[in-house]
Amino acid sequence: RLNWQPVSLNTRVFVERASQEIYREELEDALISALRGKNVTGNIELAINGGLRKMRVATDQLATVGVENLVYDPKSGRFVASLAAPANDPSSQRLRITGRVHQLKAVPVMNKRLGRGKVITKNDIGWLNIRSSKIRKFMVLDEEDLIGMAAKRTIRESTPVRYSHIGRPVLVTKGALVVINLTTPMMTLTAQGKAPQEGSMGDTIPIINIQSKQTIEAKVSGLNQVTVALLQHMARN
Repeated sequence: RLNWQPVSLNTRVFVERASQEIYREELEDALISALRGKNVTGNIELAINGGLRKMRVATDQLATVGVENLVYDPKSGRFVASLAAPANDPSSQRLRITGRVHQLKAVPVMNKRLGRGKVITKNDIGWLNIRSSKIRKFMVLDEEDLIGMAAKRTIRESTPVRYSHIGRPVLVTKGALVVINLTTPMMTLTAQGKAPQEGSMGDTIPIINIQSKQTIEAKVSGLNQVTVALLQHMARN
């Protein structure tokens, strides 16, 4: 309503109005809050079709967001709604959005790059939220399944760990010299042996007695330590 005429056809006029921005995080928070009212529970992530644009309101208006006409399908997770800013104002600008709700699950991951052979401790473990639809049977979901295990290969940071990437720590390496232990209520005997193959705690592996040159079956009991059963020892003699 200005009494104004352009000087020529090449004249352009830009009209600006001071405004304040409502950020995407605020818009998403309002939408999540409205979805909670539709009995959406748990840790969720919203996938907005076409992305969620910013909204602006005049500086003399409240920077509030209202969610109107929300329709949610719990089976598919799909929803449609209108965002209004400011909230509860008939003259508000409105933004229609559609999208989908994804449930999230926290899975244990390495908080730093872990090299091959490294034994995993609780301090090595962080957590990552991923969509439940992306959970696979080969993923480790419990941190107790990681603690005390060793990396079979380099494990990247912040990446779900596969069961095939971990295994029991190797306590006896192939070709290593080991201490053979034989313990009874009456005595304890030790001898030196050589391991022709590697083994982890509890594994039964062949051991070559350095002195007798005989091969016996022994159970890995510690780092370069194996234990032989009394009956087997007597049978060998």
